[in-house]
Amino acid sequence: MAQYIKAYFITAYKWFSKLKELIQELRYRELDDLELESIRLKERCRRLQELVTEKQQRMEMEIAKKNNDIYLLTERANSLIFQPDPLNDDYARRTMNRLGYSLDTGVNSQFRDEGRLYGLTTASLSMEMRTFSKTSRAAERSSATGTDSGCC
Repeated sequence: MAQYIKAYFITAYKWFSKLKELIQELRYRELDDLELESIRLKERCRRLQELVTEKQQRMEMEIAKKNNDIYLLTERANSLIFQPDPLNDDYARRTMNRLGYSLDTGVNSQFRDEGRLYGLTTASLSMEMRTFSKTSRAAERSSATGTDSGCC
């Protein structure tokens, strides 16, 4: 019976050892699997971090380009010189008054005497136009300064 108990203990010890080895093997496999999963996840994180860094650099470059475009457009807008519009109501009124006065003066002086109208030649007409333009310039100066030369 002692041999039987001894054989039983030896068999039980072998099974226990075998069970212990299986448990350790399972633990090592699980640890290996977990370690591999950890390595895979670390690599994936590294790749994602690289992608994020790359996209961030691209965005920074785009922002820098947009800022440069804004700067260039601002410089261009600032370089434009403001030129006030030379045509305003007062200027238009003075010009129209001067032209109306010149037209009235020209019509009255040229077409009042029909005999004179028939006697006009090209040479006399050009002479009349020169004297007319001198009087119209004088009228323009007087209207620009606000003084009338005694008309009407």
